[in-house]
Amino acid sequence: GRERTARAPRHGKERAAVHTTLPEGALVHLRTSAPAVRVGVDLVEVDRLRRAWTRHGQRFLDRLFTPAEQAYCRRRWPSLAARFAAKEAVAKALGTGLRGIGWHEIEVLSDRGRPVVRLTGRARDRAQALGLVHFALSLSHTAQLAVAFVVATGPGPARACPAEEQTG
Repeated sequence: GRERTARAPRHGKERAAVHTTLPEGALVHLRTSAPAVRVGVDLVEVDRLRRAWTRHGQRFLDRLFTPAEQAYCRRRWPSLAARFAAKEAVAKALGTGLRGIGWHEIEVLSDRGRPVVRLTGRARDRAQALGLVHFALSLSHTAQLAVAFVVATGPGPARACPAEEQTG
């Protein structure tokens, strides 16, 4: 059959190509290089964490926070609540919630006062599958509430391009 390639006009970094094998329409493939953008937000009551710690003790903090997170926060409850909210917000951006991802697999550290996200294990695997490589994180808190907002971006998921492989 005859092959045609149609290209959409370029708008910034977005472009698309459609490959079609004719006449039977046996092979149709769409490839896009539009970047992936995902967001997550969470709001936490500071007192909720403090009450859970009162009931469960250090075991509660060890379950939710890495040693580095605990050392940075030094039991400052608004800071811990902001990191808890950040973990939830990142999980929402990954589209999983915390189902299948451990609390320690999303770590919120500080780089000269700026919060940064470090992913390991299944959280890292999920981000890679979605093509997310940058996580911009904003944290804020009062004595009562903590909020986290994350914007995750990247090139998007890698996709095989069988049309190109077959028609070269």
